[in-house]
Amino acid sequence: MIGSSGVFVRPAVKEDTLAIADMLRDEGLSLPPADKPDLVVEHWERLWDDNPYYKESKEPVFYGWVLIDSDKVVGFFGYMPRVYFLNGKMITVQISTNWAIHKSYRRFAYSLCDAMFNGRAADLKITTTAIEQTGKIFSMFLSKRYPDPDFGYAQVIPLRIEKLLKEKFAKYRNVLAPLDIPARFINYFLPVSVKSRLIWNTKEVQQITIENLPPDFHEFWNSYLETSSGLIASRSPEVMKWVYADVKNEQRKRIFVYRNPETNRLEGYSSLILEPVVSNPEIKRYKVGDILYLNETAKNALIKAMIKYSLTDGADVMEVHLVRDISSEDIPVYHVPRKTAAFPVFYHTSDAELSEFLSEKNNWYFTPYDGDTILG
Repeated sequence: MIGSSGVFVRPAVKEDTLAIADMLRDEGLSLPPADKPDLVVEHWERLWDDNPYYKESKEPVFYGWVLIDSDKVVGFFGYMPRVYFLNGKMITVQISTNWAIHKSYRRFAYSLCDAMFNGRAADLKITTTAIEQTGKIFSMFLSKRYPDPDFGYAQVIPLRIEKLLKEKFAKYRNVLAPLDIPARFINYFLPVSVKSRLIWNTKEVQQITIENLPPDFHEFWNSYLETSSGLIASRSPEVMKWVYADVKNEQRKRIFVYRNPETNRLEGYSSLILEPVVSNPEIKRYKVGDILYLNETAKNALIKAMIKYSLTDGADVMEVHLVRDISSEDIPVYHVPRKTAAFPVFYHTSDAELSEFLSEKNNWYFTPYDGDTILG
């Protein structure tokens, strides 16, 4: 695809890896450092070469599109294919990632977007952006902005209060300093402490590692998929291992499974993500990353187990962002809502069934499952 002034767009190839990474760093995106090229290549291979979509579809790996000027990479629009299901039918979803163009070449943004939307087929294409002009460009290619769902709140469970008080009333830190000891004393008498330490028995829930994913997890996922409706990202064992095997974040994720104590059948799974508070990294925060369950018993046991784990692991707070799967009424301890930031999402599909489905705001559901935009 040739643009004006000799600038053109072509498919990215693996040999472009380091040049793309250099360009993305210049534009402020976070990538492994330039002096560690092996980590750059490893990062690239994880996102694309090892993507389970390519293993299931047998298609050749496709990285995205590069904008080239005199053999120099001046722009990149990558997207990762993901395995999704709509009412049990597998579909292809392409999620945009690492889109950037050097400032002096941004007049060629149209050509790069044209390649993204018209150069390679997919059932659904999704991108998130905090930049208004980017949204306008996507709208030019018949992308629609998702109908705002009521998902902009998280439920916050305070587990230890001394750091939270200091964060909430930072300008009164010196005044609050004498409260440190009383605050620690109060911690023990918080409802969450009493219930999780003295009442809850969560022996049906086990913590596992992704390397030791139970052999019957595939059976659990198939059972869940058979009973679910709507659009949902795959949680097959292959996909799970890809999502959770991020070397950089491996120690941040905790995975749990629930087994029926009578039948030993796996009936639920959940995960926690250790994510510091940006404004105060000293606050230890766990976020519920994902939860699937076949019945309410499994769901309730997993919720209690995650709260108990967060507490005993020394977290100051646990947050629940899964507004559809875990309602306020499901949380058995004191909690408060917190407004969360949300970037606009644009989507593009030529599939009539998908288009009708996505036009309803209640069919949109975002989770921290893979740390990016995910439906269902």
